[in-house]
Amino acid sequence: MLLGQGSDPMLSRVHAGTATLVVDVDSADIMATLLHLKGDYERVSGNTLQLTFVGALESHLIAKEIANAGVSVIITQPKPYPDTWDQRR
Repeated sequence: MLLGQGSDPMLSRVHAGTATLVVDVDSADIMATLLHLKGDYERVSGNTLQLTFVGALESHLIAKEIANAGVSVIITQPKPYPDTWDQRR
């Protein structure tokens, strides 16, 4: 999706670095995987991928890696208590 040349104008803006890719994610494992994908994309394409995590219940577990990658975080719950099975560690 990110490396292909699609005709979607919004995805083209993400490719060019003029739009932010916003991902609703709570798991630190998935956030870490997305950080690796971001790094791979930037190495292959030469473009900067603007990425924002929304939700981010477990972002505190990998805060240093998130900051080093230049990824923004929007925490949507004041107290990160898991509500669903997928949010539980």
